Amino acid sequence: MKEKLFALLLEDAPRDAELVREYLLDEGYDIRLDVVNCEEDYLKKIGGTKYDIIYADFTLPGFTGQEALNYSLKICPDTPFICISGTIGEDKAVELVKQGATDYVLKDRMERLSLVTGRALDASRHLEKFRKAEFEAKTNRGLLKAVINNALDSIYVKDTDGKYLLFNTAAEMMTGKRAEDVIGKSDYVIFNNEDAKKTAEDDRMVLERLTPISFEESLLLNDGRVHIFHTIKCPIYNAEGDIVGLSGISRDITEKKLIEQELIKAKEKAEEGDRLKSAFLQNISHEIRTPMNAIIGFSKLLKEPDTDREKSITYGEIISNSSEQLLSIISDIISISTIEAGQERVVLKPGDLNVIFEALNKKFSLAAKKKGLTLNSGISIPADGSKILTDTNKVTQIITVH
Repeated sequence: MKEKLFALLLEDAPRDAELVREYLLDEGYDIRLDVVNCEEDYLKKIGGTKYDIIYADFTLPGFTGQEALNYSLKICPDTPFICISGTIGEDKAVELVKQGATDYVLKDRMERLSLVTGRALDASRHLEKFRKAEFEAKTNRGLLKAVINNALDSIYVKDTDGKYLLFNTAAEMMTGKRAEDVIGKSDYVIFNNEDAKKTAEDDRMVLERLTPISFEESLLLNDGRVHIFHTIKCPIYNAEGDIVGLSGISRDITEKKLIEQELIKAKEKAEEGDRLKSAFLQNISHEIRTPMNAIIGFSKLLKEPDTDREKSITYGEIISNSSEQLLSIISDIISISTIEAGQERVVLKPGDLNVIFEALNKKFSLAAKKKGLTLNSGISIPADGSKILTDTNKVTQIITVH
């Protein structure tokens, strides 16, 4: 298959133009050739059309190949420009090449046209590939830089001496150091000596083992706080497979660790609460069974036909006392439940501490008397200082329990 070639020829001699076309056709090109013979037409063509190659005679009436070359370098610098002339010597042609022309062909040596054309097209294709690759590389570098600097994790690259080569935005925010102040320097400009020595040891481990490592580290930062990081460090190789440095990614997990610690504490507290609740229920079960057993047992004894009046009175007092004990336990359970549920209410009313203590004295004196004990108490609060605003029932409960 013939190679297609779209070319522009600046030539005022029709026979010479046809000669160029024939040479290119004979060399196997599928040629489309636009021919112009003046400055105006030349400018219109190169300004509005993309050509694979430009051929130009050096000397035209009122327009020279030198001027054509100058326009080409400004308007379409990537298009190969070949000077074709029979009026200039080889020295002048070489001078044009130095000024930017791709090559030249003298009209008495037109057999070189195919060779020069092929060489110019190859160079143009290589240049286009190079610039495309350069553009892609530049674009990829820009995209990579944008990704790295928009990452939430700290990303950095060091050489084999531990000197920073890359330091992203997150790393700047983490350390409070600018990349320009860190690049080319070691960790000693960021961390204290102890932490810097520790990070250097981790770097050395990566470079010696030639394998990635993942670990948690604690570092003191500029904010005066110790932060915890999850860090991954990996070796970096060049195209020949030689180790040239390492990369690191660090994520600040300080808050995560604090939350985990709080969850552990909450779990331990909940487990302790469950243990206390179980112990409480066991104790309550025992406390309830004691008076209940007495109530049930002596209630059965009252039904016995040989129970006389004296025994009945004794059994009745035991049942009564056990009932009061049971009622007290139930009241305590209710009080604990309402306190835990946040539903316990305090009703403040004017009260007299002397009156409260007098009532408690009578209650416990009666209980002591039944047990054969004597209760001695004294109330020494002045009358003008005994009246307070309080919840009398709560005060009574507190003193009774303790």
